[in-house]
Amino acid sequence: MTRLEPDYLRTLPSVISSQRDRDAIVIYAERPEEVVRRLLLEDESLRDLEVSAAPLEDAFLALTGNSAARD
Repeated sequence: MTRLEPDYLRTLPSVISSQRDRDAIVIYAERPEEVVRRLLLEDESLRDLEVSAAPLEDAFLALTGNSAARD
């Protein structure tokens, strides 16, 4: 959980997309380590952080913005 908004997170270097998903914010990034460092610096209240590799389809959709691939 972070107090930082998805619109702001999308402006961070290497962030491809950022969106709210229930109580979480999902961030896709080319260099996630850099994003994690920035989150830790900018939000001292950051908690429940999870980092994982995106499934190939999700990564493709984040990079291309192509929703037709799901149809």
